[in-house]
Amino acid sequence: MKSHGHFTSITSVLMSTIILAACSSDSTKTSATTDNMISFEPCHDMPAMQCGAFEVPLIHDSTDSRTVSIEVARLPARGDGPNEPLLLNLDSPGSGIDVLQDLVESESIPAAILDRYDIIGINQRGSVGEAQVDCDPASSENTQAYPVDQQAITTLVSDSIIAADTCSARYGDQLQWLGSNSVVQDLEVLRAKLNAPKLNFISGSFGTRVSALYLQRFPNSTGRMVLDAPLPPVASIESLQIDTAQAKQMSFEQMLSACGTQLPECDRSVIEDVFVARVRTLLENAEQENFTAFFTLLSLAVEEPDIGDLLAPLLIDFATNGDPAEMLSLIEELDLDNTDEESGLTLDTAILCADDAARPDVASLKRQLDTLNESSDVFAEALLPMAAQCVAWPDAIQPLTNIRADNAPVSLVIGGTSDVNTPITWAVEMADAVGGLFLSSNHQGHTTVFTRENPCVESILLDYLLEGNLPDVGTKCN
Repeated sequence: MKSHGHFTSITSVLMSTIILAACSSDSTKTSATTDNMISFEPCHDMPAMQCGAFEVPLIHDSTDSRTVSIEVARLPARGDGPNEPLLLNLDSPGSGIDVLQDLVESESIPAAILDRYDIIGINQRGSVGEAQVDCDPASSENTQAYPVDQQAITTLVSDSIIAADTCSARYGDQLQWLGSNSVVQDLEVLRAKLNAPKLNFISGSFGTRVSALYLQRFPNSTGRMVLDAPLPPVASIESLQIDTAQAKQMSFEQMLSACGTQLPECDRSVIEDVFVARVRTLLENAEQENFTAFFTLLSLAVEEPDIGDLLAPLLIDFATNGDPAEMLSLIEELDLDNTDEESGLTLDTAILCADDAARPDVASLKRQLDTLNESSDVFAEALLPMAAQCVAWPDAIQPLTNIRADNAPVSLVIGGTSDVNTPITWAVEMADAVGGLFLSSNHQGHTTVFTRENPCVESILLDYLLEGNLPDVGTKCN
């Protein structure tokens, strides 16, 4: 995932993408029906795709009569049937139709998959149209996205209360029915309306939680499932933050290996303290533009280690000397200063807080910050605001529990060795929880499916989706 925009957007949207949980309830009851099948028509802006919509209850398994319209797009299989549906669930909550369109336009989907499957993308409830949830809780005080002490946490909590109250006043209980449990039941309605015996999935990042939850709740309706860069099978945001802090710190330390090698005058024994001190100085002096630029590039460097190798000298130089000229020039050259990248933040928050029953306060957030600082002095403060967003959110009606699927079809679970967004240990844990086959992939960055960065992964993916064959246990794609 590329880092861009100001720091509030980077930390909040990134962490939402990473830790939005989607575990299960014990119920297998669903509102799915084959009545009123989806009527597809050529999409207006892309005639090769077919667009339609279907209605789902706002509250599944309820007498409540309110409904939500879900937009869906289908790229029909090019080969002879039977053509099964393959749902793409690859991005953070929002428009799966846009993701599908981007993949089609970039010709990223292998031809053999296009021949075999009807490729499906949906716009998740709350993401677009009349039902879109849009009351962005981002504070105008961007530096609060990096709370360094209890006073800053208190301000962050106050801002979160205002944001939650504003959003609740606008949308009422709709916010409580945007969680992953509702989305999973929407997918089962989709399967029935497609008149498909099973849904197949290619999922990445947040989408792996929704897909794994579907696997647990509807194992008999699940076909072949790929979980790429998955979240772990736990529901607690706080526990996920610790793992993320540790992964970011490891990548940060790798980047700092340039100190004393590429930069022989640099003292490796003190450089981490220099970074922390530079961040504090930027905050104390209210140097917002420099703070944003610094963390934009630092986030990019730790998320993409190959890019981190190139950025290390510049970042170390700024941390040491404080001259922002070269850093700001690079931000402008790379067009990373997109301060309007706020779309989706409210939906991310709504899903996170509908899924997690925890409602922290100043004291508990201070304890979290102390724990996170044990893992990373640089990134601890950046990870805390996501938990704070749920402070005054409406109670979670369907809080999630840990995923466990003991009798489900075997899925392919891919973990990246250098992935700091979803550490590879999470893939191991998810594979164990759902009885999946874990595949280690030595690729750069976050997800790997459809990136063509690892031919080994692509070959295994095709063999699994086309023939149902899985690699041997312990297989690694180097």
